[in-house]
Amino acid sequence: MAENAKFGLAGGEVESDPLVATRQSQSFSYDYKSGSKNRTLWIVAVVVLVAVALVVVIGVAAGVTVAANSQAQLENSIKIENLMAHLKDLEDIAVANSNSRAVMYGYNESAEQVFEKLQNAGYTNLTRQYFKMATYENHGDHTLSAEILNYTFNFELGTQFNVMRYSGATGGVISGTLNIVTGCNESDFTDNTVALIDYSKCPSLFDVASAAKSAGVIALLMTRTDDETYRSSPPTARVYEQTADDFKVVDLPLLGTNYNVGDLLKDFNPQGDITVSLSVNMMVDFYMTYNILAYTDGGSEDSIIVVGSHLDSVPAGPGINDNGSGSMANLEIALQLIRRGTNPENKVLFAFWAAEEWGLMGSYHYVKSLPESAYGEIALNLNFDMIGSPNYIRQIYNGSDAENPLVREASITIQELFVERFKSLELPYKLTPFTGRSDYGPFIESGVDIPAGGLATGADETKTREDQLMFGGLAGAILDPCYHQYCDTTDNINQEVYEQMAQAAASVLNTLMMKDNLKGFLNPSEYMYDYVLEDVDGDI
Repeated sequence: MAENAKFGLAGGEVESDPLVATRQSQSFSYDYKSGSKNRTLWIVAVVVLVAVALVVVIGVAAGVTVAANSQAQLENSIKIENLMAHLKDLEDIAVANSNSRAVMYGYNESAEQVFEKLQNAGYTNLTRQYFKMATYENHGDHTLSAEILNYTFNFELGTQFNVMRYSGATGGVISGTLNIVTGCNESDFTDNTVALIDYSKCPSLFDVASAAKSAGVIALLMTRTDDETYRSSPPTARVYEQTADDFKVVDLPLLGTNYNVGDLLKDFNPQGDITVSLSVNMMVDFYMTYNILAYTDGGSEDSIIVVGSHLDSVPAGPGINDNGSGSMANLEIALQLIRRGTNPENKVLFAFWAAEEWGLMGSYHYVKSLPESAYGEIALNLNFDMIGSPNYIRQIYNGSDAENPLVREASITIQELFVERFKSLELPYKLTPFTGRSDYGPFIESGVDIPAGGLATGADETKTREDQLMFGGLAGAILDPCYHQYCDTTDNINQEVYEQMAQAAASVLNTLMMKDNLKGFLNPSEYMYDYVLEDVDGDI
């Protein structure tokens, strides 16, 4: 009620609007000439109004107390021993599956265990959301060379060229004449050539690769240009197309080069034919996998809160911090919420995403499978990814970094809730770039326009001396030394910070899910004038 009155929102007290209050004061008067009977009626009316006001104040105070108690109960119910027990279950699954919970190893068992725990706790609106995806794996060396004026240049993998992820294979060494391409359409390419195009030239890598394939090109090179920020690093982008119903790759060798290699090839090409030779040994496999989605029974379906974390790991390790820590925090919050019989004002969806490590595929599929009309029913997304890093920094997603202006204000509001939480406990924190690197990315995209926020404790960033003074730990070391490695086990979890971050997640979720005008709270400037003036006297 206080927020509604402050911002003049629909659902707040109408009396908070000065125009309405003025009209109401004009419609009530006392005639001193009418005698004691009217005076008595006036006194009775005042007494009744005072009594009603007291009841309202007491009721509001009681409601605030109940909400505060509910919030404290939820966050205090999140205990490290329960969190670590969930993580141990995931670790056991990884051990039984080549020390990995990637989609081709132990992910399905992880997902089924989460499903079972939610079902046993009483979640009934619980589904497996299936989708098609693909993985890629190197099965040998990759090579790239060019014969220029009777001299052979052999380029170095990793520094001068890379193979694009989901590239087609060559089946040995292939060679062809270089063709410099300046357009993005099929008609711009020449068959039986190795095409070279600027990496940032075309809006869709998948579309330009498909055009090259259709034109009969035998391989496609994509080069950095002089004006690119990462001109010295060869690109290694994922080239695929994912829709709600399908997943497509281009069966064509796709390589990226740095600016120097591309510039060399462009400079010498006019002086005579350049023969390019290459080999790509990459295998692409297709899988069906699935997200786990669990909705609360109660809450408004016009302002849904999606609480998501990816459940899969990389193939190289068990993924206990990345991202067992975030997904098991979500699981424990979901379990404690239903055990306490909390009835939220706003419906909550607890989502456990698949295939994040292959390109945010689970969260992307969820968003793209929704009709556009449903985007407006989702108030926000909370994302928790790696919240138990051993050399941690408490990180809050910086909503002001959002490139999409339609989500910036609400994302800042979410950010400030986490800021207030850590300040209240006198715990240091830092804002971290809001780059779309984790599963909140598909939500904040232009056209989807769903605000987001969340927490992390760091991956492969290096801790500075300044960070060490704030958070302790080791300066000069990365925040998670076992990031994407075999050693990302339960021993890799900083249990103290993990509990703090999970409790902060529960606290902020509780605040948001109990808001009676959540969208107005998130976007005060947008909803400031979303109220109805009451025509008291019939003349406005």
